Amino acid sequence: MTTETLQFSSKERDRRFAELRTALKDNGFAAIALSGQHHIFGEAALRYYTNTMVLPSAVNLLLISVDDDPILFVDKPTDQYWVSRLSWISDVRLSPNHIHESLADEIHARWGTGDRIAVNGLIGWRAVDYLTLTNRNPGVEFIDADAMLMNLRGNKSEEEAHFVREATRVCSLAQEVFAASVRPGMSQAEAVAPVEHAIRAEGVEDRLWLMTSRYDDGAAWVPRDDKFITATDPIVFSAEIVRGGGYGSQIVRTYSPTEPTGQYRDMFSVRAEIRDRIADWLRPGVVLRDFAKQVIELGATAGLNVQQLGHSVGVDMADDPFINVSPDGYRDLGEWTVEAGQFFAIHPMLRPAVATPPLVWIGDVYSVGEDTTSLVEHNLPAVPEHLGW
Repeated sequence: MTTETLQFSSKERDRRFAELRTALKDNGFAAIALSGQHHIFGEAALRYYTNTMVLPSAVNLLLISVDDDPILFVDKPTDQYWVSRLSWISDVRLSPNHIHESLADEIHARWGTGDRIAVNGLIGWRAVDYLTLTNRNPGVEFIDADAMLMNLRGNKSEEEAHFVREATRVCSLAQEVFAASVRPGMSQAEAVAPVEHAIRAEGVEDRLWLMTSRYDDGAAWVPRDDKFITATDPIVFSAEIVRGGGYGSQIVRTYSPTEPTGQYRDMFSVRAEIRDRIADWLRPGVVLRDFAKQVIELGATAGLNVQQLGHSVGVDMADDPFINVSPDGYRDLGEWTVEAGQFFAIHPMLRPAVATPPLVWIGDVYSVGEDTTSLVEHNLPAVPEHLGW
């Protein structure tokens, strides 16, 4: 059971704002406007500079200039109540019906033609909301600064690293409880119930479980009441959590009640080889796309497709950059250069090249140091792990 406060210090707050303002000045920005919605878009950037989550169904807008105190616009009275008490931002303004107009008016009052305002991820703004900004401020240039923000969040301070390690410890606990309690005949939902109970005392504010429980399942989904654990089929279980403070982690395991044979056994051998090479491949100075190519090519030599390689670990369940690239190129951040002080969840999903079951999905969190890349929480005695039924 956790006894820590799950809050960051004023020193950590001051570090974040100082580094952001330096980056804004270096890139010629007068300010940055951050938009965030709970589990939809931009929440990581908002939380990083407010120290509070965006409530479900709420929209928050944060305006940070290079020389004035930040302003947080909220659209729900409940949100105003909580952030006024918990947030790092002292100027919290309620705008229930016209929140984007309020932001646009504030920018119009302070900046004009020729000024440059950074925004987080234009792809996440609704067209009508972005037009509200630009129509009210026709002379102001709004520029996507997602890459800048991700670089600022990438290298973790000592406080952040502690929160990441603690979140990973809870993910490890979730896997240990799951492996000890799962039994044939349980539904998937019943199998995760003991895990839910175990993490409640660990400061977890959000979680996502993904599972398969049949050899021929093609993907991992949220646990269901109408899918069941058998005495012979392998189980994939992904534990992804966010603790208080907003920092998350993920550990994925494939459990097998019986000894794998044939192609399935060979897939586990490939995954074990990938695991053994990660420390050499993921190191300071490596371009993330080159790391991904090495993992994918190793799988291809065995006739396997490799997907869902992983992502950075930090604010929220999965922070940018994502190592896998979606079809439309969004989050294609392969040019990201790995540096010491970064954390990554590496969880390549292996499938036969013909894209048919089975799948093997195993993942852990790695800490990149100056000289060594290491597992954050090691509870991987074998690939796969056997259930003692």
